[in-house]
Amino acid sequence: HMLPAIQADLESMKDELSKFEKVLENPQNMGESWGKKRIEYDFEGVVERLEAIQYPLSYSWGVMGHLMGVKNSEELRKAHDLIQPDVIKLYQSIGQSQALYRALTAIKGRKSVWSQLDEAQQRIVDSSLRQMVHAGVGLEGEAKEKFNALKLEQSELSTKFSNNVLD
Repeated sequence: HMLPAIQADLESMKDELSKFEKVLENPQNMGESWGKKRIEYDFEGVVERLEAIQYPLSYSWGVMGHLMGVKNSEELRKAHDLIQPDVIKLYQSIGQSQALYRALTAIKGRKSVWSQLDEAQQRIVDSSLRQMVHAGVGLEGEAKEKFNALKLEQSELSTKFSNNVLD
C-alpha cells in the first residue's frame, strides 16, 4: 500500500506546489494578506502554506522510512527504490524555488512584517533561507544539474548503506 499512497501524495504535492509558486510570483493573489494589509508576503501565506502543502508527503515518506528501519522487506525496498528519486527531485525543486526564495527574503527584508514575527517564526524563516542556499537555490545551468545529480546519488548510496547495515 505504500507505493500508491506515496505516489498519490507526490502528485498532489507537485500540483499544489505549482499553484503555490504561481501565487508567489504574483503576490496580489495571496488573498487576505494583500487585501487587508497590502503586504505582498506574510508568514501565514508563505511558510504555513508551504508546510500544509508538504505535510501529506512528509508524513507518508516518513512512514516508509520508519518501516525501512523496523520492518524491512524486499518488496518494501523495491517500492522505496522506485519512488525515492521522484521524492528527492520534488524536495530539491522546493529548495531551489526562486519564487519561494524571493518570498522568504521579502518577509525578512520588510521591517513591518519581520518585526511582527515572534522569535520562533523568525528562526523558521532564517533556517528556510539557509536550507535553500544549501539546496542550491543560487545555482544555474550545468552546476545546478550536477548538484541535483549528486544529491540523488547521495540519497541512493545512503539507502544502500542502510540496507547493507540491516542485512
